Amino acid sequence: MTVINTNTSATIAANALMRNDRAMTDAMERLSTGKRINNAGDDAAGLAIASRMTSQIEGLQQAARNAGDAISMIQTADGAFGEITSILQRMREITVQASSATNSTVDIAALNTEFGGLRDEVSSIVEYTRWNDRALLNGSIDPTTTTKAVDDLVITQVTLRALNQANDSIVITDSDGTTISITNALIADTPANNYGDATLVHLATAINTAIDATDGFDGMLATVDGNGIIFTQDVAATGKIVSANKITSAVDQGALGAVTRTTEDGSDDVSFQIGSNSAQSVTVDFGDFKMSAVTGNDFGVNFQTDLTISNNTDSNTAMGYIDTAITAVNTRRASLGAAISRLEHAIDNLSNNAVNTEASRSRIMDADYAAESTELARTQIIQQAGTAMLAQANQRAQGVLQLLKG
Repeated sequence: MTVINTNTSATIAANALMRNDRAMTDAMERLSTGKRINNAGDDAAGLAIASRMTSQIEGLQQAARNAGDAISMIQTADGAFGEITSILQRMREITVQASSATNSTVDIAALNTEFGGLRDEVSSIVEYTRWNDRALLNGSIDPTTTTKAVDDLVITQVTLRALNQANDSIVITDSDGTTISITNALIADTPANNYGDATLVHLATAINTAIDATDGFDGMLATVDGNGIIFTQDVAATGKIVSANKITSAVDQGALGAVTRTTEDGSDDVSFQIGSNSAQSVTVDFGDFKMSAVTGNDFGVNFQTDLTISNNTDSNTAMGYIDTAITAVNTRRASLGAAISRLEHAIDNLSNNAVNTEASRSRIMDADYAAESTELARTQIIQQAGTAMLAQANQRAQGVLQLLKG
């Protein structure tokens, strides 16, 4: 049937050209971007999988950098410990030399001068070795501040009534049972003969000082609130304490509250994130090497004040402490060295995982240039052929004019 209103052949050719043009556009886009999936319509499931892989890859790469930073931090501490070891070895050599009876007093004094300088430098290294402004060796890498409730530290006994009686005292007990007894002599300005000059300010200072100086309260900063124990004082006249009673309220009496404790210490543990997922971390213990006689100290001696070699006896005593210190440093360096070794293997594993995951993502996301260039050539040929066929289909209607001419 010969018709002119509907050119079926031209329509078919035009539709084929449209589909081919879309395929050619996809091939050109993939060749231009290098990606097989450029939008969700290309491969919805593949895009979701590749997105999760990208998160994993970036996490693995960042974890590897974290582990590298951790190694740098640990190496800083280990370098300081290496120098401390050298100093301690020299200090031990000096103690051996000073232990000999052949040394004169002048010799001992000269040796003690060098010994003291080295001792002070050990403490300085411990205190000021830092990485990214964090102290590494003195037990406060991760500073914390904790304030205990008033109920954890209570005044259990008050017998302060006549301030001129030296045996009167205030007894403070904390929740662990540690007790402090504050006598008149610790309160007044001139404790030898002038107890009556004490005021609430003096009393607060005495409490704070006593708490900070007492075993079991080490590292505590004591503060006083406005509730609790009432101390009667002559407010209008001199402000001095008149007496003290364990009462709860009064209108005309000065109030000195119970004491709270604030700790300003820290942790010597550091947790490094070395995985792309939560909880993938490693904790490194840098240790507490405060060179002073604090609870839990590795050396059992205050290097700054207790360690001297002013005579043969002191030299032998110091030698024992230095041996303990050398052993403690060696133990800590072994622990840090093990952490470095572990982190190095972690970096290798993270890098390997990242590479393999990238390869997996590539198989999903990246364009195959051989296949896409072949597809582009195919669609270009079809485009040329389809254009020619569309032109031929449009020419078919011209045959109707021949019929009309007859």
